[in-house]
This record gives sequence, C-alpha cells and structure tokens, in this order.
Amino acid sequence: MTIAITYPHPTLRRTRSAAIARCQRNTTAPTTIATAITTSAAATNPVNLSSRVPAIPIVAPARPSRHPLRPVPWIPHVRRASLRLTLLPLLAALGLGLFSACATEDEAFRADLPDDAYPLEDMLLSLDDLPIAMDNENTNMFDNPSWAQLFNEENLRGKVTQLDARGRVTGAMREFSWSGSFALGGPAFITVQSTLYTDVEAAQDSLSLFCGALVDERGATDFTEFWVASIGDGAQGLLLGEQVEGLGRLVKTMVCFRTGRVVHAVAQNGLDGSQDIALSVRIARRMYDQIRTVFAELDEIEPLEDPEPS
Repeated sequence: MTIAITYPHPTLRRTRSAAIARCQRNTTAPTTIATAITTSAAATNPVNLSSRVPAIPIVAPARPSRHPLRPVPWIPHVRRASLRLTLLPLLAALGLGLFSACATEDEAFRADLPDDAYPLEDMLLSLDDLPIAMDNENTNMFDNPSWAQLFNEENLRGKVTQLDARGRVTGAMREFSWSGSFALGGPAFITVQSTLYTDVEAAQDSLSLFCGALVDERGATDFTEFWVASIGDGAQGLLLGEQVEGLGRLVKTMVCFRTGRVVHAVAQNGLDGSQDIALSVRIARRMYDQIRTVFAELDEIEPLEDPEPS
C-alpha cells in the first residue's frame, strides 16, 4: 500500500518517509498513520502552546497501602452532664428529708397521757367555727356500749367486744343542723367527732375502718376514696352513698385525720349532688388548728412515771 503525501519543506519530507516506513512494517490503519505523522512533525517543529492551553500535570497512581484505612464508626456526641444537674436529685432529697423532719417535729402529738387527760370535747368545733351558718348543735360522749347501740346491731355484746378489740376507748361527737328544713343543694347536717384509742397503732388501723365513724361496715359497698393533703399524722377522704327509700341516695362526705392516738372525722351529710369536698376539707383544717391548740396545753402536763416494782 502506497500513500502519497506532498510536503514542501525538506524536514517534512523526511518525516513523511519515516512515517511510510513504519506504516509498511506495522500495517497501521490510516488514522494511526496520520496521527503518527502529525506527532512527528510536532516533535520536529515544536509549537509553544503554553500561552493558550495550561499544562495539565500527570500524576502517577499511588501505590496501594498494605493496611487500608478502615471507616471510623459514627459515635454520637454525648454532652457531659453538668455538676448542677447531677446534684439536683441529691439536693431535692435532702430538702424533702429536712422538711419531713421539721414537719414531724412541729406536729408531734403526745400519746403517753392517761385516757382521761385528753379533752375530746374541746377538740370539737363549735357552731360559730363553721364556715357556713347553721342553727343548732348537739354534743354527746360515747363509750363503747353506748356507741354500739347506734349501729342497731342484734348482737350488741358482740359489737362492744369488736370495739374493745379494735382499741377504741371513748369518743365525742357534735352535730350541727338546721331549725327548719335544709336547703336543697346544701348539707342536711354536719358532724364532727374525736375518738380516743388505746395506742397509736390502733388509731392508725381505724383510718382503714371508716375512721371509727357511724358507718355500717357490712352494708357499706357504695364508697369512694379521694385524696386529701396531709393533716396531722395522716388524712384521708371518703364519699359514702346510701339508698334511702323515699329520699333517694344520701351521700356522706367525710374527711378524717389523726393526731397521736386520737382520730378525728368531719362528715357532711346530704342528698346526692350536694356533696362539697372543699367544704369538708375547710372544716377539717379549722378543726385541726383548734386541736393543735389543745395539744399545746397537753404538752405542759408531766408524763406518767412507771410504777416502781413491788
């Protein structure tokens, strides 16, 4: 195969002959021959291209490492806890402990006095102490035999034995009522009572037995407890319902609290819908303020001395 290319310059003619010889040896395609001729000519007559096209550096590929880098696992940023946040639970617990200690010290009620040293009637509110104006008040003291008679039990002796076993000693109750008919939507009557027990444990147990109030325990199935903020040595609230023929459902709203071995109960009685928890709580807190005054006077009594062994 013969390719005729005419170049006027002698140097280009020599380049042509060299290209034809390579073509004959390698039988290269026409495109490759033209490329070789152009490259050879450029080598013989170099052209300065730096002013027009920037040089592109050629970098040899890096040698692969024997110990390739492993991807670093993502670790979430954990903020360091503040010292103040760390100490907050400790300070809160310490504050509650100090508050409880102070409250216990301020509300310590004597339980080491003889039974007749507790003036239960003085612990009851009077008619003028009520937050609502009522007309009448009636006060009674009840030992266990007289208290058992109010339950209409056939086995009266068995009821008295039950009260004795529960550690009940005696109690005082005051009832407030209206002279005429009571207004609908309000209480029919209100009672406050204070009951003395043989010891603190017996008084605590009575809180789970309707606070020693006049309640038929076997027939009391309609009752609901409600929360009451701490009063004295412990408090609780109860809503007790009773169906009465001709009247409908009567509701007793009762707030109980304990001071030493004396348990107190405030009961608001009325038709269903007239229950006012806030009213019972207000009466109970007023009664508690009066009881604290009574116990402050009891603190001046000298404790009983243990009898000398004979």
